[in-house]
Amino acid sequence: MDKTNDDNGLSEHPFRMGRGDFARKMFHFWGITPLLLLCALALVGIIAGLLIDMRYSILALMVVFILMPTVMMFLYYYHGLSENCRFNIVDHNLYVEEQALRVSMYFPNPTEADADALKQMDFFIDYDRIRSFKVFDKSVVFPIGTPVNGFVWLPLSAFDSVDDFRKALDKISAKIKKS
Repeated sequence: MDKTNDDNGLSEHPFRMGRGDFARKMFHFWGITPLLLLCALALVGIIAGLLIDMRYSILALMVVFILMPTVMMFLYYYHGLSENCRFNIVDHNLYVEEQALRVSMYFPNPTEADADALKQMDFFIDYDRIRSFKVFDKSVVFPIGTPVNGFVWLPLSAFDSVDDFRKALDKISAKIKKS
């Protein structure tokens, strides 16, 4: 997977988001509120277990070990596998089109005799659905929709230099401001 054959791609080569980074970004957008509520409920249960009855501590442990993982799993399946998020975890590249941001995803093609043959699938995101962007330490994330129902991740590592990264951000920002 060297270079894509289209010259208006933001990056010289396809990129993908790592699992840990994907989980952190999802948690940033959707997991903080549920986790804080469940932690508060568990804390109240532990305090009530110490002061009132031990059974409340058992309920608090059930919240921590049963309810919290279930909520996090729901967040992953509901948000992480939605059409506005799933392209981040496969090899893809971003293209600035006139009306929309095109996400080209690349999958191995088992029907081709050539082992390096890739199947391309395109997904379009209208610029008016991208409201702003959030800057992280080595990437920029563009939330999609109001309320946020997905995001586009643009890492610094996908570019050869910081200037190329800035140019890509300028291209996307110009289109967002116009819409």
